[in-house]
Amino acid sequence: MPESISDPVFVLLFGIGCGVAIFFFAIRDIYPTILLATFVMIFLWASSLDPVYLHVPNLSVYVSAAITVGVLAGIHRHFSRHFTTISVPAQ
Repeated sequence: MPESISDPVFVLLFGIGCGVAIFFFAIRDIYPTILLATFVMIFLWASSLDPVYLHVPNLSVYVSAAITVGVLAGIHRHFSRHFTTISVPAQ
């Protein structure tokens, strides 16, 4: 097996991805899936961070976060304006 595949970080991220994919296919909603992936990675990686390496993020991190929020808001606005959910009555 190649060394990159047997790396514990790869196995952990692959497991997180598989779990989040199953969650997404179960509920079919992207926003809770994003939240689940974020929180799982925060809880699993929090113990591996060394506070010595933490520092105040530079401007590019804030700009990247703002762009991401803007894109998600734009996608949400586009989908809410152009697509509707039609309830199918139960038989």
